[in-house]
Amino acid sequence: MYVESVPNRNSPPAWKPSATPSAATSITSPPIPPAAPSSACCSRSTRSPTSSASAPRWAQDHAVAEVLGLGAFDEDDLYAALDHLCARQEQLEQLLYRQYLKRRSSPPALFLYDITSSYLEGEHNALGDYGYPRDGKRGKLQIVIGLLTDNAGEPLAVRVFAGNTGDPVTVVDQIKILQSQFGVSELVFVGDRGMVKSKGKQALKAAGLHYISALTDPQIRRLLGAGTLQLGLFSEDVCEVEAEGVHYLLRKNEAEYVVVSDVPKPQLRGQEVHDSYVSLQKVERDFRQLKTGLLEVRPIWVRKESCTRGHVFGCMFGAQDQPGDGAPAASEVRDDRQRSPHHYPPGCLGRPEPSVPAGIPDR
Repeated sequence: MYVESVPNRNSPPAWKPSATPSAATSITSPPIPPAAPSSACCSRSTRSPTSSASAPRWAQDHAVAEVLGLGAFDEDDLYAALDHLCARQEQLEQLLYRQYLKRRSSPPALFLYDITSSYLEGEHNALGDYGYPRDGKRGKLQIVIGLLTDNAGEPLAVRVFAGNTGDPVTVVDQIKILQSQFGVSELVFVGDRGMVKSKGKQALKAAGLHYISALTDPQIRRLLGAGTLQLGLFSEDVCEVEAEGVHYLLRKNEAEYVVVSDVPKPQLRGQEVHDSYVSLQKVERDFRQLKTGLLEVRPIWVRKESCTRGHVFGCMFGAQDQPGDGAPAASEVRDDRQRSPHHYPPGCLGRPEPSVPAGIPDR
């Protein structure tokens, strides 16, 4: 079910029954059941120093028990629920994916993947480290979050990495999810330029998967210097160049950028490859949803690795039940990287590359 709001005890329950039972409620659970709405509630309730004590009092003042089917609980139960979510994350993701296939009848041909960071409060989180601050909180420990979605931006899996993890390192985990956990053998992996570099491409090729990504500014300049690309080919219409089995989609919007792919031509046309990369803005929309409103994944106050992973997974779980047409509000145009993939694509000539902290390779 999706809970539109948690009413006062004097109000009738404001919830809608789902056509398909919740994945979490389909599995035997501990005294505090990790159903999607309650998981989001648990995650949200551990985000500040005072919330662990205040969440039980908040639940007593509202119809939480009636709406979510919960009995009395305290802060220890909330942390135990996060541990439980972490321990059963892969099992729950597999169940969610099976339900997804029932709704869609076939697996998606494209999988979108992007990462973000979320800052931490305190200095003792097991995964906390200093890295590139994608949410603008410099000088704070952080974690890195990788989100895997279908081509429409529906979340399918999420992973949490140490705060100093480089983008390309996270790709291997996504391949394992797709092949081992979801059993997908043929697909196109769409990822930002920061992760699908040499190592990411090698890992995808070894797994027999294809990719769609974008070139960085130095990569574009090298290809221009070698004569593979020409400045005169950049225009408002997508121009395709093929070299050594790789397709380059050139376009000039507000700046020049190049989308790159090894997808065979019969499978996707040039414009479709370009538009598939632009679809990454749907993952960024999901990140905005996770970081604002009810599903406030940040800041994070928990310390244990299992609670941190359970917190993020609970937020992703709740995001699947969020309504809306997918269009970001006007106030949400600004995202982690200060650009929209359509209007401000990465790898634009003349735009500075984001700084990479020491110790994190840029390839």
